Amino acid sequence: PAVAAFCALGWLITSALWWARSRKNEPQVHQAPKSVTEAKSVFDACRRGDPSAALASLRAYVRASGFRGTLEDWALAIAGPELSQEVCLLESRCFARGTADQGAWSGTELAAALKKAGLGKTTKTGDSSAQALPPLYLSRNS
Repeated sequence: PAVAAFCALGWLITSALWWARSRKNEPQVHQAPKSVTEAKSVFDACRRGDPSAALASLRAYVRASGFRGTLEDWALAIAGPELSQEVCLLESRCFARGTADQGAWSGTELAAALKKAGLGKTTKTGDSSAQALPPLYLSRNS
């Protein structure tokens, strides 16, 4: 009986501590995920025509999304060759010799490729048509 009472007392103390800790943690104010903020800054840099800011923001977005690899690998993985080509053009604009003198950079093509790839899309909570993951099995009708 003494062992059972000791175990019961330990269980009650643990339950009380868990309950107290759950009451202490107030719900925090919802903040936009970092990747959403980074995506917005990529589009802002494209709109301004600032290639170095667009590249830095795109790198930050890719890091925030958890992808480990080059920007070209990321672009190929999420959208294919069109976005990969735009990323290569952006990097060559920033790093290749003699490209800084070629006039103003327009980020419209990069922004269009990013939008086509789904970057910057926001879904409302409870939207049943938006899926977090693609379907596991393809249907015979598609």
